[in-house]
Amino acid sequence: MLSTQDGRADGASGFPDYCCPLCKGPLIASPGAYHCAPCAKDYPVTLGIPDFRVWEDPYMGYEDDRQRAQMISERFADTDFAGLVEYYWSLSSTDKKLSPRYIRYALTAVGRSRQFLDSIVDDMPGRKDNPQRAIELGCGTGGFLVAAAGRFDQMIGVDIALRHLIVAQKRLDEHGVRARLVCCCAEYLPFREASFDVAVASDVIEHSKDQQKFLTETHRVLQSGGLFFAVTQNRFSLAPEPHVRVWGVGFLPRRWMKPYVLMVRGVSYGHIRLLSLFELGRILRFARFDVCRINLPEFGGPALQGLPAWEQALAHLYNRIKNLPVARQLLLVFGPALCPFCIKRD
Repeated sequence: MLSTQDGRADGASGFPDYCCPLCKGPLIASPGAYHCAPCAKDYPVTLGIPDFRVWEDPYMGYEDDRQRAQMISERFADTDFAGLVEYYWSLSSTDKKLSPRYIRYALTAVGRSRQFLDSIVDDMPGRKDNPQRAIELGCGTGGFLVAAAGRFDQMIGVDIALRHLIVAQKRLDEHGVRARLVCCCAEYLPFREASFDVAVASDVIEHSKDQQKFLTETHRVLQSGGLFFAVTQNRFSLAPEPHVRVWGVGFLPRRWMKPYVLMVRGVSYGHIRLLSLFELGRILRFARFDVCRINLPEFGGPALQGLPAWEQALAHLYNRIKNLPVARQLLLVFGPALCPFCIKRD
């Protein structure tokens, strides 16, 4: 049976202290919903997960998403995590040629997240012995939450897709990890200001509906001195676009991208917006992150599992040259991904 979460609001369970995602005012809790009196709006609790979304997942409407989540939850008790991921993608209308890559991405998420955490641990001086509250924006199937278990005192994973969170709960249960899951839009977070010490977003910025609002909200919920880490795919990468596996998409004018991908791959490209180094830096500054730098990720181990030999060879070459001064500058512009590291200062 699908495990459920405590649905109390207004600090009744200590953490998190939920608020209305729209007006940021207090909520009235009931067993099956949260109510915001000023907005006259109810936010349901579905399958034990509070749903604070203010707009639909661009890939699936509210009711279809809840129905899909219910179908997955019915397999919850009798299927392990890997089987639940495969079942999830068997229900999807995604190009079946791409599904194996998405399944591999989900199954290797814990290993990739541990590698990511190891690469940023030196950027958290003086924090190891302090209580820390972490939020993962766009947590998907919960790989980071499992990898980060023991590194933070309290963790929350949020995602716009309720169906993803059901799969994530299975992963958490299998690993014995306690983390709260919340369905919401990253642009309208149901948490009060300064709720978190650390915020993480892996391969999420490019999927957000309003990227500037996404970063502004992240800044709002961080405490002064709070850290924001992210991984996002590079618009001007010389590699194939990672979501649809089409070459050269990022070099086209944005209005040409969608019809080009539809022509070449036959799939929609209407809800992905990759950023270049310069675009990413601009919106981070506008979000008022005062201390920022953009790093290059390391590709190895779990990230390479199941890839063709030629892609693995290119990844190894990339790892060898990415710290050379000239190569680093070129890879920040034309490399596969970017890793912003930011600190909030009041």
